[in-house]
Amino acid sequence: MVPTPVTSLLSTLLLGSALAEPEHCSAADMPRVSLGDGNMLPAVGLGLYYTPPGAVAQEIVREALRLGYRHLDTAGFYENEADV
Repeated sequence: MVPTPVTSLLSTLLLGSALAEPEHCSAADMPRVSLGDGNMLPAVGLGLYYTPPGAVAQEIVREALRLGYRHLDTAGFYENEADV
C-alpha cells in the first residue's frame, strides 16, 4: 500500500514514536482488559467520532487494522458506521 497523507498522518497520530516499525505490531501485542462478563477488550481503541463517512473513513479503518487496532469505537450518531 502506498502511503497517503491520511494514512501517514494516522500512523503518526496513533503510534507516535512508540513503535519504530508499526507494520510489525499485532493484535496479540495490544494490552487487554477484562469485562464484567469475562470477555476481553483491547485496552486501546480508535475513536471514530470526527471521521467523515465515505472513502476517508474506509481508508482510516483499513490503516488502523493494518497497524494492529482491533477495538473501533463507533455509534449511529457518528453517521459513519456503514463505512467503518
